Amino acid sequence: DPSIPGKFQGAERRAENLRLTHFRMTFKKRDGLIMTKYIIHHVEYLDLNHRYYVVIALKKELEDSLFDCHFFDDDGDIKEGFEGFWFNEKVFLLMEKYLFNYIDDECKLIITMYEEEYIFPEKLRQALEITNRQILAVEKDADKIPDSDVFLETAGKIKALIEKAIELDTVVGFCF
Repeated sequence: DPSIPGKFQGAERRAENLRLTHFRMTFKKRDGLIMTKYIIHHVEYLDLNHRYYVVIALKKELEDSLFDCHFFDDDGDIKEGFEGFWFNEKVFLLMEKYLFNYIDDECKLIITMYEEEYIFPEKLRQALEITNRQILAVEKDADKIPDSDVFLETAGKIKALIEKAIELDTVVGFCF
């Protein structure tokens, strides 16, 4: 983002992301006095060009390529022999809040935007149960959750990949 002074990459950009900006707001009270109130807003700088992949290998022998992140071509498209999709940072933050944190907690994983994480076959059924539960929870409160339609679409894709990984006895890779 050119409006951010300096060049921020990786952790530095994310640290800048946490910077607080103060806004000053004035309002009138009933007695006519003007009061000043400070509101603190969290400013987010999203990298909408970075791709966050969720991928499975369709054959056991391709798992090593998945672990080495050799599943996409020069254009960023997923190669033959793999199945998956990608999303941007805004969607990642939504998925982190409503799904990934729950999978992390219950499956003892760490799905972050900084590195790869894999759900191995022994934890896939548990991850599928969590995904189903979170889809139902968001469907129930969809009118209260911003971008619930985006969450439901993305969670549905993740659910389909987990089901296919169970069927193929392979891993689900979160390659960020």
